[in-house]
Amino acid sequence: DAGETISLTLTGSGLTKSFDYDVSGLTDGTYQFKLDVADTTGAHNNAMTPVWFAYDTAVPTVVFNANAADSKPVGPYRNGDFTVQGTVQDANGISKVEFSLDNGTTWDDLGITATAGENKAWSKAISAASNNGAKSLVVRATDTFGRTSQSGAVSVTIDTAAPTGTINAFSGGYYADAQLAVSGTASDGLSGIAKVEYSVSS
Repeated sequence: DAGETISLTLTGSGLTKSFDYDVSGLTDGTYQFKLDVADTTGAHNNAMTPVWFAYDTAVPTVVFNANAADSKPVGPYRNGDFTVQGTVQDANGISKVEFSLDNGTTWDDLGITATAGENKAWSKAISAASNNGAKSLVVRATDTFGRTSQSGAVSVTIDTAAPTGTINAFSGGYYADAQLAVSGTASDGLSGIAKVEYSVSS
C-alpha cells in the first residue's frame, strides 16, 4: 500500500501468475498487498483481506551508560551490589530488552517494552556476592519486527572476598642489628593485590 498499482496480464482460466516487487524504495513501516481481479466481462472479485508485511531496515538503538546508578564507573572492579543502566529506542517500538553477565552466552529478560520512538530507560541490579569473578556485561534490544541490536561489552571484575596475607615466622633469639628482614606473602584470587602495608608496635 505504497500508493502504487501494478497491472498483470493473465488470459485463460485455471492459470497462475507470479511477480516480484522491489521494496528497496520503501521507507520503514507496515504495508499491505491486495489483489483486484477482473475477468473478460469486466467483473471484479470481492474485496479481499489485505496481506500485511513490515519493512524494517533499522536496528534498535541501545545505550549502556558508562556509570552505574551510584554515579561511579561500572568497572573495572566492584566489591558490592550495584545497578547498571541505559536506554533503548526504535522507530517501530521495542518488544524485549535482555541483559547478559557473560557476553551473551545467557540472557535475562528485563521485562521492558517501548512504544514506537520512545526512548526507554532500562536498569539491572547486580548482586555482588552471587556473581564473583570477571564479567562481561551486555544489553540487547529486540524491536517489534524482530530485529535485534546489542551494546558493546562492559568488563568488570566483582570481588567480595578479602585478600589473604601471611608473615613468615622469625627464628628465635635477640636481634641487635639495625635492620630486621621481614617476609611473607599476599594474595587475592579475583581482583589482585593493589598494595601491601605494614605497621610496627610494641
